[in-house]
This record gives sequence, C-alpha cells and structure tokens, in this order.
Amino acid sequence: MLTILKAAYRPGEDRFEYPPNTEQNRLRLTKNLLRLTLEKMEASPDFHLRLPPDTYVVGDLHGSYRDLNNILSEILPFGEIALCPERILCLGDYVDRGKWGVECFVKLLALKAMGPDTVFLLRGNHEDPEVCGDMATYGSESLLGQCYDHFGKAHGEELFHLFCSVFTYLPICATIDDRVFCTHGGIPRFWGAPTQASDTRLLPLLTPSTYTPFPSLFGSKVEALLDQQPTEELKTQLKRAWLLTFDLLWSDPVKTQEDPLDAYGFGKSTRDSTVASFSDTAVNTFLDNHNYDLMIRGHEEKTAGLKISQDSRVVTVFSCSNYQGHENAAGLVFVRKEGNIQLLMLAEGKGG
Repeated sequence: MLTILKAAYRPGEDRFEYPPNTEQNRLRLTKNLLRLTLEKMEASPDFHLRLPPDTYVVGDLHGSYRDLNNILSEILPFGEIALCPERILCLGDYVDRGKWGVECFVKLLALKAMGPDTVFLLRGNHEDPEVCGDMATYGSESLLGQCYDHFGKAHGEELFHLFCSVFTYLPICATIDDRVFCTHGGIPRFWGAPTQASDTRLLPLLTPSTYTPFPSLFGSKVEALLDQQPTEELKTQLKRAWLLTFDLLWSDPVKTQEDPLDAYGFGKSTRDSTVASFSDTAVNTFLDNHNYDLMIRGHEEKTAGLKISQDSRVVTVFSCSNYQGHENAAGLVFVRKEGNIQLLMLAEGKGG
C-alpha cells in the first residue's frame, strides 16, 4: 500500500490520482491490511502502552495527508521506517473533517506493520462509528463518506466496518519513560468520592484481562455490552471502564478560572454538557498520584499547533495545519529522557 500511495499522491495539488482499473486491487490490499492488523491486536491487546523515551508525539491529523507526509519527512531518515531510531506515537483522530482520512490511516497502519516497535497508534474520539460514520455532520469528509467515494456503497460499507473493528482495539493511552502520560483527550473523573490516593488510580482498569473494548462509546453498542454482563458487579466495572475511556478520549482543559468546578477540579466542557473539563487541581492530583510529570494530549486545534496549560503540566499538540481553513500551524512533540520535551512547529496554513 505504501508504494501505491506514494505513486498516486500529487503533493503540489494535495490530491491522489490512482491509475484506472486499480480500485479492486486497492480494496483487496486495504482489507488485507486491516484484517492482519485486527488479528494481531485481538491476539495481543494492549490498551495502555509503555514506551521508552526518544519518542515523537503526533496530534490530530483529520485526514491531512500533506501534514502526515511533512511530519514523516522530518522524522524518517531517507523516508525509511526501518532506519528510524526513535518511536512515533500518534494520539488519534486520523479521520473526518479532511480529504484523505482513508489514506492517512492506511499509511500509518502500513508503517506500523513494517515497524511494529516504531509506530504506535492511539484511539481518538473520532475513531468511533457513531462519529466517523456521521455523514449528516461531516458529509464526504467523514470516514464513511470517503469509503463510499473510494469503493462504492456496498464495498465501502464493508470497509468502513473493518476500519471500525480496528478502532475498537486501538490503545487508549500511553506512558513514555514512566513520566509522560499521553492520551487523546484528557484525564478521567473519579468514580464516586475518593477516600485515599489509590482511589484516583484508574488506569489499571485498562488491563487487557479485565477491560472490555468498546466498539462505540454511544448508543445500543454500549447497552448490548452491559446486557452481556452476568452480575451487577461486572456491570459496575464496565460502567467504570466506559467512563474512564470516555474521559480519556473526550475531555478538555477548563477554559477560564471562572468555570464552575466540583470539589475535585472537574467541570463541564464547552464541547458538550456530557463531556468533562479538568482544572489545574484535577491534573495535579492525577499526575502526582500516578507519579507522572506531564501529560500530552490532542483533541483541540491550536494556532501554533501547540499549547502549554494547566500549571505547565499539560501540552496540547495538533498536527493538522490550516484546519477548516483557520491557517493554524501543525505541531509535533519530541519526548527525550527524564521527561524533557521539545516542541516543534512544522507548517502553517498548508494542511490538507
């Protein structure tokens, strides 16, 4: 697939020009790649990655193939994944709101297949069928719409479900060098009132032996999982895992000091009343109780592609430039040993 994508991409025009009569071959190769990825993830699930330092952290791409190419050209020696001595961690939101969501995610999966110890992909809030399948909101820039455009409705529908099956098993978060916590959205709320520090350590809920991966965080799919639990104790455990996953993928830092907060420093995001926001207090509690120094997250567009907030303990990175025509830059973070980070601004106003 990497050879096909490279041959078809026209960087000056930011478009793909596939040779005629190659649709079925591309469909076959894409399905094979998705099935191979899914098979590996189902056999050895890992929802909380542990990575060494010297790791690049990439934020939201939202179908910007140009930005993905620019980032990889900065990281990969001679464009070869096998020559890359560092790791690449992507924080999710590969699809929707951009022209090339299919190509972005397929390229990353192909690189992951070639460099399994180099490329790591987290799940974002758009890696959910209820979001990336929402053509009423995103139209032809939704993942579902792009699957239709590439391969027609019947084949596109089948491919979309394969994408979403892979999304189900993507890791939710990562820790770099035991110091830097990385996820797409933010930190989790507590389940009830914590009485001791150990009550705030919720990440063990992501242990593969006990964690149930969610095909979607919304609607009937969640209800179906709850109905499958034979005891109330298991239902409660699933609800706690759902809240943890939802907050890690969806929550945001508070916008102002005047935002109303609960006793633990959580409020409501301006994104939606069901989405949490978190203050300096909440961040400090979470990071200190997990022995982390810093959190890196995506989920929000930033003018420079980067922003430091919450007592300088939260870095937001957004790697899609000119997002929705806003002429913002694309950001990238490099995590070195002992939690030292380098902030990189790569491009401005040139994204796909």
